[in-house]
Amino acid sequence: MRIWCAMVLATMMAVVSPSLSAAAQDGPVGRWSTVRSADVADRMIQASALDEALGWCMRNRGQLAPQSDAGVWWLAKSIEVQALILRRDAEDPSSMIQSVIEPAESFLRAYPDHSRRWFLRWSIWTARRTVAESTVLDAIQRRGDESLVDRAMRLMLDVERGLDELASRVDDAVQDRRQLLQRLTPPGDDRRDAMIQDLLQLRQRIGIARVSGALLRTELFDPQSRDFVGSAATAVRLAADAAAGLPEGSEARNAMERLWTESLLRAGRLDEARRRLESMDGRSSDPQWMALDIRLAIAEGNLSSALGDLKTFYGGTPSSASSSIAMDGARLRYLMALSESSDAPTDSAAAITWWVDAIGQRHGKFARRRAESLLLADAGDDPGSIASRVELLAISGRDHLRSGRYGEAAESLRAAATRAPAAKLASQYAIQAAVAYQQAGDTNAGARLLGDIAEKHHEYSQAPALALQAIVLQSEADPAIATQTLITELRSMVTSWPGSSQAVSAKQWARTVLERNGQPWRAVDVLAWNPPQHWVPDEIRQAAQIGVRALSNGTEPSSPTPVQDVVSKLLESTDAPEWSDEDAVAALAECLVLFADMSDLRKVTQETKVSLDGLRPPLDVFLRLRQGGKSASMPPPDDADLAKAMAWRLMRDAKDRRGMRRHVAGQLIQWPTLSPDDFAAAERLIWLGRSDEAIALYDAMLSSSPGGIAVLRRAASDLSDSRRGDDWKEAVKLWDRLASGVPQGSDAWYQARLRAAKLYRLSGRASEADKRARYVLLTRPPNDSKLKQAFRALVLTEASDKADK
Repeated sequence: MRIWCAMVLATMMAVVSPSLSAAAQDGPVGRWSTVRSADVADRMIQASALDEALGWCMRNRGQLAPQSDAGVWWLAKSIEVQALILRRDAEDPSSMIQSVIEPAESFLRAYPDHSRRWFLRWSIWTARRTVAESTVLDAIQRRGDESLVDRAMRLMLDVERGLDELASRVDDAVQDRRQLLQRLTPPGDDRRDAMIQDLLQLRQRIGIARVSGALLRTELFDPQSRDFVGSAATAVRLAADAAAGLPEGSEARNAMERLWTESLLRAGRLDEARRRLESMDGRSSDPQWMALDIRLAIAEGNLSSALGDLKTFYGGTPSSASSSIAMDGARLRYLMALSESSDAPTDSAAAITWWVDAIGQRHGKFARRRAESLLLADAGDDPGSIASRVELLAISGRDHLRSGRYGEAAESLRAAATRAPAAKLASQYAIQAAVAYQQAGDTNAGARLLGDIAEKHHEYSQAPALALQAIVLQSEADPAIATQTLITELRSMVTSWPGSSQAVSAKQWARTVLERNGQPWRAVDVLAWNPPQHWVPDEIRQAAQIGVRALSNGTEPSSPTPVQDVVSKLLESTDAPEWSDEDAVAALAECLVLFADMSDLRKVTQETKVSLDGLRPPLDVFLRLRQGGKSASMPPPDDADLAKAMAWRLMRDAKDRRGMRRHVAGQLIQWPTLSPDDFAAAERLIWLGRSDEAIALYDAMLSSSPGGIAVLRRAASDLSDSRRGDDWKEAVKLWDRLASGVPQGSDAWYQARLRAAKLYRLSGRASEADKRARYVLLTRPPNDSKLKQAFRALVLTEASDKADK
């Protein structure tokens, strides 16, 4: 069963884009260029000489007109080769594939009906298949990640649908071309027509790609599932149908026969696979057939036969033998089978890891990932086998790390971490991989791996530490990371592991970042990111200190109900939190007494274990003042910042409850640390009935404030809030002054006019209010319906009727 699970990966070890010369015909085959120049590129690809193949394509294309048939053919070929190079070298082909296919898409947009358009379409789907194959490898290495399996499946199905449609279009193009030739005088010979022969060759490539895709897709299914059986049967059927339409002896038929045999092997039909393989001529000299013969022998349990073929090909120095990714994969499969046999040598594990490294050195990163995936897939679902295979990868990775080959180390350790069944081992490998990624200059990749392992092993005790370290690495890799992105990551970590010590650290980090970025009240509310039973005294005090500093610096909360998130978190559960830490309860009580509204304070004390009894001085007297105790006398706090915060809270309470204004103002005016010449000081003077002094203070502010709109608005608002007629008269003057200093029709102009008119109504001068309101409605009526209705409410009944008319 393990052999079947891994077989399609062995297929992926086979040569990609085999040379497919035109079908064998009597006489020469017509093509747009010489057979030699076109096939040289295929031979280079077959030998894994991709850089040389790309150079060959570019040189040939450079000698031709870009829009010519031959020029477009070479463009398509170069895109195929670039996709293979990207797959060989790139960590994430999906992030770079668009740049590879863009030249083809751009050409098709400019020349949608070009005669060689189907070759460009083929190159695009070939490149997209590269991404699908890479995703399949990820899914194999990360067994259990259903979202990744679904993504791999979607990509494979998209490619299959695209190839099916392309095959249909190519068939139509061949038919149209033949009909065109028949209308010529004399009729053309389709066997010598370059376009038809190249289209037939393309059709063969599409057929091979469809079979390869069906084989690859089986790896995404459980071997016992209907999907697995169905996909394997589909591969056999597609291969048989396609082979029947290909000429005997052609390379296309040879390639399809290999896939047919591979499909039978994948489906477990070993006898049929053996008969088909032995019926093929020349298989002993073809590395791809040799590789298939070796895999079949391994599946049959005939390791001695497999070893004989390997010795024939590799001799005594495998690493210096001819480059064949198919044979290298077969040798790896043999080494794995040998390690599980009764004749396993003592150094079998070292031999496997050494050969995986050799494959990477001989064929690139993608080949190494394929080898690692083959190693893991062969382990099946047996925990013991998986653990042993994973440890092989980890040993290889650590050896690379010691040798300074950081990229290879990171990839091996990543594969080990992703597939390790035990959380402890997975975490150890992930940390080692993150170190290697850092050394290789790809810290973000290490951060992503740590985060993935933390989520996968969510219940492991060290998972929150991994998650937090992932965020640390992410911030180190990108010091300019957006504040909101960092805060989102930290909050997600706290939400996932709310009771961990790392959650406390993450919240501290978030508070520091938010306060540093001028958002202190968001920093205070970070306390509410996890349930109250996980709050600790230090973080509660830190939140309170941030709020105190904010108020001392003049940064008031934008919400009328500060620390609302904290209050809501306390009240959201029907069960009162069980507080085991009395120090935490005391710290929370002090924080809430400083900032929360009285209505919220009452709810918290009634519905939770938080008690306001036993507050330390001066918070005990401060609470009595907040509760409206007119006999309470509070000496000025020694801490100037705390005094400013307390003054803000008391004045916010007094604005809502007029009855306590005079007493609060009388207390605060005696505190020497409070400023005597700011808005709050002027407002306290108004509350004490000393409006003349307040107006003089406003005048002083106006004289030192160019424009003075903000001062006028605040002064007019404070005086309007008074209940003294003389204060209202002064407020009207200020509102009129403000209205004259802003553009007519602006929101500030309307508000000033409305507030002045309302004061006339409140003072009993309804006719003056009516006059002012009608003036606005007749000369410059507001567009806002609510604002217009506010002015109409001030118009007397008779006048209102006229205004409506």
